[in-house]
Amino acid sequence: MKRISFLLILLSIAIFAHAADHIVINSGHTKPVYALMGDEKNSLLFTGDENGTVKIWDTAKNHLIKNLQISHLPIRYIDVNPVNSDIAVLVTDNLNTFKLSVWDWKKGVNKFTHRLSELPLSLSYSPKGTFIVYSKPDWDSLTFLDAEKGYRKQFLNADTGIVSSVFVSASEKTLLLYTPSGTIQYWDMKTGNQKITPIRTKGNLTSILIAPNGAKMIGFYDNKLYLIDLVSGKILDTAEKKNISGASIDSSTGNTAFLSNSGDQNYIDTYSIQGTTLIHTGTMKLNIKADNPNIVYSSGSVFFTSGKGALYRSRVSSNTTTQFATNIFGTIEDLGLTDGRMLISSEKGFTLIRSDLFSKNTDTSHFTVTDYPVQENIPVGIVTSPDNTFYYYRKDTAPGFLKQFSTNGFTRLISEDFQTGISSISFSGGEFLSLEKNGRCSMIEPYTGETKFSYTSYGIQSVSLIHSGNIIAGRNQTGLIKSPLLTINTTTEEVVPVRDSNILTFKVDYDPVTRILYSLGFEKKGSDLKTVLKAHRGRSLEITETLLTYPGEDSKASVIVDKNRSRVFTTLGFGGIHMLSWNGFTSLENSDHIPRKLFLYNNILASLNSDSTISLWDTSSGKFLMDFYIIKDGGWAAVGANGKVFSSPSAKKYILNVQY
Repeated sequence: MKRISFLLILLSIAIFAHAADHIVINSGHTKPVYALMGDEKNSLLFTGDENGTVKIWDTAKNHLIKNLQISHLPIRYIDVNPVNSDIAVLVTDNLNTFKLSVWDWKKGVNKFTHRLSELPLSLSYSPKGTFIVYSKPDWDSLTFLDAEKGYRKQFLNADTGIVSSVFVSASEKTLLLYTPSGTIQYWDMKTGNQKITPIRTKGNLTSILIAPNGAKMIGFYDNKLYLIDLVSGKILDTAEKKNISGASIDSSTGNTAFLSNSGDQNYIDTYSIQGTTLIHTGTMKLNIKADNPNIVYSSGSVFFTSGKGALYRSRVSSNTTTQFATNIFGTIEDLGLTDGRMLISSEKGFTLIRSDLFSKNTDTSHFTVTDYPVQENIPVGIVTSPDNTFYYYRKDTAPGFLKQFSTNGFTRLISEDFQTGISSISFSGGEFLSLEKNGRCSMIEPYTGETKFSYTSYGIQSVSLIHSGNIIAGRNQTGLIKSPLLTINTTTEEVVPVRDSNILTFKVDYDPVTRILYSLGFEKKGSDLKTVLKAHRGRSLEITETLLTYPGEDSKASVIVDKNRSRVFTTLGFGGIHMLSWNGFTSLENSDHIPRKLFLYNNILASLNSDSTISLWDTSSGKFLMDFYIIKDGGWAAVGANGKVFSSPSAKKYILNVQY
């Protein structure tokens, strides 16, 4: 293999965070964006994605200023408190989980969280930021929450009927409501009574925008826009427009923008209200397909999203669309840790990092980084051996291979004795333990590549070596053996089911010192599915204890055993990393990412995160150490917990020291 050296000597930017400073990597979202909200007064744009990440952008300076991990669930709506740095965020799995949480985005602090019964029809802060109001499809439609503490507030003395749009006057004395049945209601916030009899108007309007002064509104129905007087309910003007899917209002000017589609083509139309007339001020045909109806109209620009996390900015007046932000991170397939080194496999090939950080000495005074370009052009996994050698294997569906990674260009083939694609390979008991996608597990001699033992059972998800050189396998409860765990004797080939209540066990790891097996799997009681971390003890692993439970499905959770210290680390539940030791569970410091797959070498724990970044911890202290990023167009960046930054020259342009 021909080696191409990417960076041999550290480039240290040496940025240190001050009290109001924050280091960010100026990248777009790694997942599709579902929520957009603008704060025109402060020139900010808030965006939320499928991965539960909120990003805050400075639209005047055109860059990111904050990355906030809210949840692992998709973000469907964001609203901004007009008087402070709080935001209200709605996340949902679109099935049975709906959560409204309020965060101080500058401090990264969650103030409170409410579980809702269904997706709200509307959600907004009051103009003075004293309460949040949301509506649901119910006769008693409105719920009011104290914006600071989250407790419920009661303002109205009667039911409103189903409300689809809410407007609160600047003084917060009057509440204006629009109902799909076609009424406009005015309520006195002090007395809780209706001010006047409901006013009849056009019903079933969608994409509703209310003017900042509360005098008029625009809504869409049956391929037509309606301008309505909110005092009389009278239709003042109409405009023909088909297939409107999104709408936004510029809060400073009252001008409006609408997103529409015709086949695969998207259009943005802008309108202004002049007296009783709806004035069409421009149409723009987008050269980028908008894949979400949420748009933001601010300072003459319309922001929308397309593709896997890219943001775009259109200026209708000049008929131009430019990319505002895109994901710059490369897709990381796997990584391996050894003494003083970390090897990363990504879409661009291998990246080898040498640093004291990966040895017992955690002095991060230097990095040496070398890139080895793609040769296999396929996704590969990485496995390490006790002698600090890296190996890699084919991960896709084709029959795989196992090779030794070399920095001198000479790759040694270990084995091609694989029938299907490879799910995992580990190094155990002096041999490779492999698992193929057809359920075949094998023991492979590392020097000759000879398969010493193999066993196939369809449905095997994970394997680990246990005492006496036997294999434990986690699997589906399918076939003739109705057990999620199997003990496989590698001498006699005898297979013994292990009793357990899981319907599926997808991850196993074994502590040879305590002889405890740890497993992750799904347990079902009635219609409720739970993901559980269990400990299995006893000569036949027949004694089972549930250690952690997540109420839902977390199939990407990881568990890894520190075999030198009999500690267990898991990412179950999306809430960071939990460590189990002799005195129970503790949590490692949080990062700005969702940890998923774990790797361990001595006291350094690494996580391959849900957004294809890498985070590192010191397990002796539980302290977060560093985030590591691979850049698509070449290069890398590392941001330490102390604010110190290391990077390649090409990545320097993405690293920002922002103040807010």
